[in-house]
Amino acid sequence: MKTFTFVFSLFVVVIGFFVIFGDTLTRASQVASTQEPLAISTIPGDSNLGYSITNRSTKNVVAYSLRLSMFDEHNKRGATFTKNQIWGFDPSAAKPYLAPGETWTAKKAIPLAKDVNTGFTAKFQTAFDFVLFEDGSTWGSDEGKQSLKIAGIREGWATMQAHLYSLSQQSGPNAVVDKLRANTTAK
Repeated sequence: MKTFTFVFSLFVVVIGFFVIFGDTLTRASQVASTQEPLAISTIPGDSNLGYSITNRSTKNVVAYSLRLSMFDEHNKRGATFTKNQIWGFDPSAAKPYLAPGETWTAKKAIPLAKDVNTGFTAKFQTAFDFVLFEDGSTWGSDEGKQSLKIAGIREGWATMQAHLYSLSQQSGPNAVVDKLRANTTAK
């Protein structure tokens, strides 16, 4: 009987804990899950801003949209532009995504605005607006609607790959080379 009373008392304490603190735990969990899945590290230069992206999530990232806002010496917002990165188009890459814990360094730096009169280099603020994971799930507000551009590029790439594969199966690899040459000389 003492064992039953102890177990029942423990059960009541646990239930009471979740009744009292359950909402707080839920809110804390929601806050933790809203953490940006990517982190940016900047590499300042004279007139360019180099950067690296680290995947802090538990999923493979296939694309992202980064918003960069420039500010003058009076903290007045100037230009805002978007930089998209989509993995999967480089045949020499080891894999078509940024795996959890991996860091990718951009090959091209972002040019920074510099006032020719004062020599002041614009301050900047970065924010990830949209992240696409390999499983199709997404993260971010997508205020810039770059998800549409990313989806279009990925769909166009997949369509082109399917077309060239089909062409190679029907007419051989030389037909693919001829098709690619025709598309590049037509511009």
